Amino acid sequence: MVKKKKVVLETGADSGLGKAIAQHLALNGHHVIGTDVNTDCLSSLKNININTSIIDVTKEESINAAYIEISKRYNGLDVIINNAGIFEQVPMVEGGVHRFEKLLKVNFLGAYRVTNIFFPMLYKNKGRIINISSETARTLLPFQTYGSSKYMMEAWSNTLRMELKLLGMHVSLIRAGGH
Repeated sequence: MVKKKKVVLETGADSGLGKAIAQHLALNGHHVIGTDVNTDCLSSLKNININTSIIDVTKEESINAAYIEISKRYNGLDVIINNAGIFEQVPMVEGGVHRFEKLLKVNFLGAYRVTNIFFPMLYKNKGRIINISSETARTLLPFQTYGSSKYMMEAWSNTLRMELKLLGMHVSLIRAGGH
C-alpha cells in the first residue's frame, strides 16, 4: 500500500525545531509549505524542495494574504503545524505589558489565527493540527512568561481537540524539551 504524501503547512519553519521538522517531512516526500516572518532564512528551505510563504502570525492580513496564495496552489491541507514562537523571559511585574503582549501574540494568538484562517483548507481533507508547546508549560517558574504562553497553547489545544473530534479531526500537542 502506497502512503499518500501529505500537504503540510508549518509556521516558524526558518530555524531550530521548525526547520528540522520541515526538512524531515520534505525528505520523506511530503509537500511542505514552510512559513516564517524571516524572508532571508526561508530561502535556505527552497534548496531542499520546501515551498515557502511569508507569514507574520501577529498580523491577520499577512495570514490572509498567505491563505490566498496557498489556496491557489493546493486544494487542501492535511496538516497544520503551529510552531512559530519567540522566547523571552519577562518578569511578570516589571517586564511591561507590551513585552508580554508580544509573547502572547506570537506564541498563542498566532497559532489561533493561523488555524482559524486556514481551517477551511484543513477541513476539506479532514486534516490534523499539531501544536508545538514546551516543557516549560508544566514547570512554571519565576520570570518564565514564555512558559505561561505555552500553558495557554496547551489549554487551547485540549479544548480544540474535543471540538474537532466531533468533526472526525485530530489535534496533537508536542511538548518539546531542551536539547
